[in-house]
Amino acid sequence: MTNDRLDVKQAGVAVTSGAVGATVATYLTVPLVSALGFKAGGVAGGSFAAKLMTLYGGTIAKGSVVSLLQSAGALGTLSVCTTVGIALGGAAMAGGAVCCGYELYKCYHESNSHKNSVSSYFQALNKYKNYVYEGIKSKV
Repeated sequence: MTNDRLDVKQAGVAVTSGAVGATVATYLTVPLVSALGFKAGGVAGGSFAAKLMTLYGGTIAKGSVVSLLQSAGALGTLSVCTTVGIALGGAAMAGGAVCCGYELYKCYHESNSHKNSVSSYFQALNKYKNYVYEGIKSKV
């Protein structure tokens, strides 16, 4: 990376990695959901899923986390919309992390005091906080 701009290739790699990682995670979710007790025939007795359902008194709202987990366990897969949503969310989080990390990196290297790394780090965090605050304030 250069000191004056974010490297687009590195940001692209991070966003792509986030999307791929999130997509792979969706395929690992179904075996995990099954292991928790959300099975094709319903919730397995004595499992984590059964204990979770008792917390709700047996009444599970449509669209809740428990209902989505049971659907994944019953179908043996996640819906395409869920998979795409998770992939897009992973890409957005990775992109945001790269941008925030880069801005924090710039703030850290703009601070003159590198002798005390903890002090420099907190100075950079404070500078970044002000940078973000001013950016938000200018948009309002």
